[in-house]
Amino acid sequence: MRDLGAKGAESFFTKAGRKMLSVKSKGEPMKIALSTLSSRQETILEALGRNENISISHQGKVVAVLRPPAADTVRERMLRTPAFGMWADRDDMADPNEWRRALRRKRRDRRPEGGIL
Repeated sequence: MRDLGAKGAESFFTKAGRKMLSVKSKGEPMKIALSTLSSRQETILEALGRNENISISHQGKVVAVLRPPAADTVRERMLRTPAFGMWADRDDMADPNEWRRALRRKRRDRRPEGGIL
């Protein structure tokens, strides 16, 4: 049973006539009853995928609001990585390319003549 109310709102009701889900347009959060969370998981995930907030109500009162996670940029995630910048204070790595070449040069010089190591 659906109720198409004013302002493009759409509501879903249980067989007993209780409102269990209300989807509103124009930036208003989706409202869902606590008792119907498990049966409406797909709808909730779709709304979160559209970056919508979801209000969870119990006995007509909003008890919680679900929000999608903040979108991190790749750079922000990289800067939070514990390994990022761990060698920043090393003087021998001022030029990483030269440091790498020197490491490989040492390995190359240890090879036996004509052999592969």
